[in-house]
Amino acid sequence: MAFKFQSPLVFIGSTGFTVDPNNTELFGNVSPSQTTTFSIGQAVSTGSNVQFNQVTPTAEKFIIDNEDLFLKSGEISGSLTVSSNTTIAQKLTGSQDLTILGILTAEKIETELTQSVTLFESGSTIFGDTSDDTHQFSGSILSSGSLKLVTSISEISNDTSLADSNASGIVTENALRNYLDDNVDGIQSYLRKSFTHTGSFVSTSTSSFTAISASAPSGYTATSEDDFMFFINGQLMEHDAIAIEQSSSVLLLKVDNDSLGYDLESKDEIVAWGKFDTSYSLTFSGDKGGAAESHVTTDFNPDDYDLNLGFTVSYWIRPDEVGTNMFAFGRKHNNQQRFVFGVSQANKIHIGIGSNKLLGTWGNGLASHASGQTAAELFPDLFTTPHDSDSDLIPGTWMHFVVTYADRESTDEGSVARIVYLNGELIKTANINWSSTGGSTGGMYFGARNLTTVGYNYGMACGLDEIAIFGEEKDSVWVTNTYNGGTPTDLQGQSGLVGYWKFNEGSGTTVKDYSGNDNHGTFGAISGDTTAYPTWSTDTP
Repeated sequence: MAFKFQSPLVFIGSTGFTVDPNNTELFGNVSPSQTTTFSIGQAVSTGSNVQFNQVTPTAEKFIIDNEDLFLKSGEISGSLTVSSNTTIAQKLTGSQDLTILGILTAEKIETELTQSVTLFESGSTIFGDTSDDTHQFSGSILSSGSLKLVTSISEISNDTSLADSNASGIVTENALRNYLDDNVDGIQSYLRKSFTHTGSFVSTSTSSFTAISASAPSGYTATSEDDFMFFINGQLMEHDAIAIEQSSSVLLLKVDNDSLGYDLESKDEIVAWGKFDTSYSLTFSGDKGGAAESHVTTDFNPDDYDLNLGFTVSYWIRPDEVGTNMFAFGRKHNNQQRFVFGVSQANKIHIGIGSNKLLGTWGNGLASHASGQTAAELFPDLFTTPHDSDSDLIPGTWMHFVVTYADRESTDEGSVARIVYLNGELIKTANINWSSTGGSTGGMYFGARNLTTVGYNYGMACGLDEIAIFGEEKDSVWVTNTYNGGTPTDLQGQSGLVGYWKFNEGSGTTVKDYSGNDNHGTFGAISGDTTAYPTWSTDTP
């Protein structure tokens, strides 16, 4: 039995709903039958995965997965698993835990309640929101950048000199170890000093000792008569009746005869026991006539301390020979990069700074003193013919040199003053420009210069003592005080000190750097011959 429609029946598809044939009139007059197919594009059974481009609820909420997930206006409640990329353009608020098994990428993350942490895209992080917050870490903290503490601890310092005395800083193990190495040894050495010397009669109230009292380390009470015991003919002398006075290399014992009750006599034996200084120097062989080429190597590189922007070098030397091209210490990389100190000839000094060489003669070229006198005329006992322009240096006597180079901000400023002092007196000044440095091309030698392409070069037979290098220019008052009438002074702890070798070990094969920069010297041996080492000596300035 068939039906025939009086008016056609028409089915029209829409979004998500397909009719085939679509929008076609059906009269029911097709024999034997006419088929119309309706489809929605995906399965919609209870076990199917149904996808929607957009859902607009007319009720209050969607209930999904047996009430495990609720979708409301501006809110998702229940459990939600996101297995692919999801972009959230607005604020996301969650009242329960959020678990992320992959990587979370965000421009900024802020947390509140149990802790406050802000992570920035730049890599910076803020912990806490007020300065009184306490943060506890149960493991290690690895910081690849700076770590700033804004409470009572202001810094973690690696300053090996502990120079700034910061009350809120803590130090590293390295800083503490180096500080103790540089300071405790000196204190212990001072406390252990106990030496005996016999005096000579000067007058009824004065006896003299050819000795130097030990200098107390910084922070300790200066050495006084309380650090000595004096005996006269085996009897202890009363301390309230005596006083001591250091005069150059002589210690004077002065007595109050009235308080003591007697006068000193020439036949009296006066013995002193206490903190006398036993000083040492180092003697080098040079390389002339088959000498052993003894020397000391260091890692001290003038370029590491920008010495071409200003320096001071102070050193005591006893020339044991004078001749052509002899260097007491220094380093040369090439003709533009010198830092050497010695003599050019018996009648000439040799100081090389950068590309400049000072080769002035003692009796003519070194004549910048205000009096107009030459170096030889200022110190006639040191030279063969003091008033002769060709005067030679006499070996065997200790001399004190200071070389300064004026401070400047950069080499672009051009030439600045280089000044040379001998025994506290200015003997030469000139403007030079040390522009080029040698870079990382090796350290300085003592007993010769280090020609960085070959090593030991042009050694000098000499004694060396108290070599100090500063990264700043010192003035003439400092030079006078450091010469100290011919008695070396302790320069440890002074401003700008970058290298300081006292040569006071007396034994061993190491010369300690007391500046705190650890450029300690090591005895060098040519071809491994350890019998060619320099030798310790009690002959000092």
